Amino acid sequence: MRLERATIINTLGDVKRFLKKSDYVVSYENVKRYLESYINQAAKTYNSQITSLRRFIRDFLRLPQLIMSFKMTPVDVYQFYEDLPSKE
Repeated sequence: MRLERATIINTLGDVKRFLKKSDYVVSYENVKRYLESYINQAAKTYNSQITSLRRFIRDFLRLPQLIMSFKMTPVDVYQFYEDLPSKE
């Protein structure tokens, strides 16, 4: 997959956390329950969890039907411009 070393380490950490929290049972309900715990966090955090689980479940376990229904959260790229004063 040509991933950077840091990406691999982060993905492994996320997958281990998921497996530990789900008692090492990979199912749709466990994925849903795990991702619900990240729903109130930053969009990038939630999206990174989905990405890690997709690499594990879809690519490694070859069970795409378990993960593909979960959608990424839109990330507001221009969020830091909200607090700037107007030009006037």
